[in-house]
Amino acid sequence: MRNFHKEYECFEVLYNAAVGIERLQKVAIILSDHNDTLDQSSFEEALKTHDHFKLMQRIRKFSDFNLGPDHNRLLHLLADFYKVYRYRRFGISSVSDHNDERYILSQYISEGLKMKIAYEGFYPDPITDQMRRYFGKALIRVSEILFDIIRETSRNHNLYTTEIESSSKAYRIFLQKEFTFENELNFKKEILIYLLSLENTEPIFSYLKQMKPIELDGSMGDYIEFLLNSSKDPSLIDEFLARYNDMEGKERKDRMEILNTIGENLNFIDFDEEEFNDI
Repeated sequence: MRNFHKEYECFEVLYNAAVGIERLQKVAIILSDHNDTLDQSSFEEALKTHDHFKLMQRIRKFSDFNLGPDHNRLLHLLADFYKVYRYRRFGISSVSDHNDERYILSQYISEGLKMKIAYEGFYPDPITDQMRRYFGKALIRVSEILFDIIRETSRNHNLYTTEIESSSKAYRIFLQKEFTFENELNFKKEILIYLLSLENTEPIFSYLKQMKPIELDGSMGDYIEFLLNSSKDPSLIDEFLARYNDMEGKERKDRMEILNTIGENLNFIDFDEEEFNDI
């Protein structure tokens, strides 16, 4: 996200955070508080809530942990979003009430950092790394507390809940303790530098060179930025679509077939084949 101006972006952040934390909370409760002597229907009914703060209070009864003001405010934020703001846009009151997802998310961060954040208008304030770290730090702290409870109680029950696939997001966050995409982004930049340094005699380069490029009118900087993060300027897609709309049906189909090999099967292509010449 570049700013808080777009409602759907703020909605996506809050929705995924709310659902993710709630699921961790309920897994922790089931592993820690459930037994065969309980009234199963009552136990299940008690789980039918979206109040993240109250769920955390319930977890505190059987687990000792510390949460600061920022963490408790986050739990209240997620609870308010899920119970009130999630469907608020469908109500008549939303026409005159502008306290939407943008407001509550930016307000949480502005209160914590003691700063004003303008999210409306033509020039909304940009989201800074300080803002990202503040929100992320609180979210990570709550998540790690819950995961540690889940891991410990799973071990006590001889369960394997925390055996996580190494390619999953959960493995990356909870076991590798990587909370940003910094490594991926820097590696993409290094790959770009490496590719530009290679001699054109590389077989893959020769194969790609045989393809006639489409005409692009933007700047090199814009295209490199798009390669690294396509969400920064999605309008560049319009240029791509315009060029493809200018092609005849067969030409477009043939080009798509060749493009499908890039990034998928390029290492297995016989680069000596002449059928790819002058594509």
